[in-house]
Amino acid sequence: MYYWIQDLNAINSQALNLDLQDLSYIYHTDIHVYNNDGLLIGTSQPIIFNKNLISNRIAARPFFSSNSNVNQYEHIGELKYLTGYTDFNNGDFMQIGYIAIPQFFSQDEIESFLGVIIQIYLIIVVLAILVSLFIGKQLSAPLIMLENKLKEMRLGSRNEKIDYTQNDEIGQLVIQYNRTVDELDQSVKLLAKSERESAWKSMARQVAHEINNPLTPMKLSIQQLRRTKKMNDERFDDYFEKSTAMLVEQIDNLARIAGTFSDFARMPEANFEKVDIAAKLFSVVQLFMNNYEHIQIDYKGEEKDVFVYADPEQLVQVFNNLLKNAIQAIPDERDGQIQIELQDINNEIVIEITDNGVGIESDIQEKLFVPNFTTKNTGMGLGLAIAKNIIELSGGTISFTTVVNENTSFFIKLPKAE
Repeated sequence: MYYWIQDLNAINSQALNLDLQDLSYIYHTDIHVYNNDGLLIGTSQPIIFNKNLISNRIAARPFFSSNSNVNQYEHIGELKYLTGYTDFNNGDFMQIGYIAIPQFFSQDEIESFLGVIIQIYLIIVVLAILVSLFIGKQLSAPLIMLENKLKEMRLGSRNEKIDYTQNDEIGQLVIQYNRTVDELDQSVKLLAKSERESAWKSMARQVAHEINNPLTPMKLSIQQLRRTKKMNDERFDDYFEKSTAMLVEQIDNLARIAGTFSDFARMPEANFEKVDIAAKLFSVVQLFMNNYEHIQIDYKGEEKDVFVYADPEQLVQVFNNLLKNAIQAIPDERDGQIQIELQDINNEIVIEITDNGVGIESDIQEKLFVPNFTTKNTGMGLGLAIAKNIIELSGGTISFTTVVNENTSFFIKLPKAE
């Protein structure tokens, strides 16, 4: 009924009051209406104005303000409340007055209310963070477990599967991981089988080659003996002595070849015990000092009471091989010098064997510990391969440094036994 009205002074104030009282009942708040001159036209609480508790004129600030919405604190005696003012427009958006809506909350009550609201929001935020962290942890736990398993995955070692029963995206990743573990184990087995077959084929070729070398002169010698015998040659006895001596030498060579390959094949069968490595090393060094007087051999370190866990016979074999190699690396025209040093470094026994030989060329350094590889005219290239197996089975390492035509140092490191 007020949609097209252009002057609030023309309406019935009593009827307007009744309408405002209905609105007040619906929205649970008082409503005051002022005309464009700032005079009260209607109110849902006329008794307040009849008793002159509030002026029937609008407050100055909303009346003179260019802002259509104004909020300000007002009071009746000591009662302080907040009143909101806004323009009253008709259907043509023409201002025909002002509407005032008081809210009987004190500033302290408002601040207290805001404080409660803030506390509630803070509690909600904290709970949301805690819930998100909990959910995030629940979601990330299987991912972290999967990450750790992937980090621990090693070729050739036993990789454990993940037990995860939930059928979700993470479950699909776990299924793929478990499938990869199975495939990796199968690949490792096939690779190991292929390597074993390849190693045995290579070893068989090497054995056949090494055995064939002495067989040829042996066969020729026997054939010559038979021809000489048939011819009743008077030189038969003399040739017989020479041939049998050569045959015995070649048979000894075959026995040496068989023994070397047998030692290489038996490497995993070590008899570990607590052994005095200093005493073993010093004994071997003394033996070489007495048999190679033309080479200066020096020993530095403890001569006994230094213990490791290893096979004592195999350790002696390693020392013999390294010292023989050091002696053979020194040219005949050079004054040979070999230095052996034993040290205890951080509960690790370090043995260094240094010679002033010809050194090791860079193109063969990577092959030095490979079975069947040798730079000598004689031998089968198994000495350093056997030494490497012995040291590694004892929990240690063997390495070397070299300067071509100057020196070579071999280093053996083994954990000390208390």
